[in-house]
Amino acid sequence: MKVLTVGETMALLDPSGDGPLAAGASLVLRVAGAESNFAIALSRLGVEAAWVSRLGRDALGDVVFDTLAREGLDLRGVRRDATARTGVFFKWRSGGRSHVLYHRSGSAASRLEPADVPDEALDGVALVHLTGITTALSESARALVVDLARRAAARGITVLFDPNWRPALWPRPADAAAAQREVLPYVDWYLCGSEEGKLLLGTVTDEETLEAARALGAADAVVRVGARGALV
Repeated sequence: MKVLTVGETMALLDPSGDGPLAAGASLVLRVAGAESNFAIALSRLGVEAAWVSRLGRDALGDVVFDTLAREGLDLRGVRRDATARTGVFFKWRSGGRSHVLYHRSGSAASRLEPADVPDEALDGVALVHLTGITTALSESARALVVDLARRAAARGITVLFDPNWRPALWPRPADAAAAQREVLPYVDWYLCGSEEGKLLLGTVTDEETLEAARALGAADAVVRVGARGALV
């Protein structure tokens, strides 16, 4: 089995302790991306996973690429861009909550487009994993998600879509919901959390979320319900 996923992975400056950002605070350099996390988890389970993206031709891009290469991911679909930087974000924890500050506008990954995944990249692929984060990066990245889902579905490849709601990436939940509606007709499995599903699909119960996803075109859905597990 081979899995293909597409999206942005950024450099992350992660605090070593709790508290607000402040001069002299200790931050650890890591990499973070929903899609590459998914691919890494599968690779560690022995599943071949390919990650497609764009990185800047810069030191942070090297960190991301080398980290994912060490995890055994197929990175042949990664393009290095000399005219755009690798995205970076900061995280801190205070008041019992995590906070993030993104510096990703105009990043190399925001230039993703349908041509970044040629048809031959789908040869031998059993599952394509896509997220709503990629649809938020730019119009061309959003077009890639829709186009890739369409081509994968046409070839009988299972398509998994996780909305992965990030408030910092969208003006309103309605905008994220509109973007995902373009993808859902090609989706076999819609995978969401309980609260994000209700927010994006305008539902009250998890059962209604399942039915709403199917009504919008998804063949089936999974709603994560915390300690109770998942509703399938």
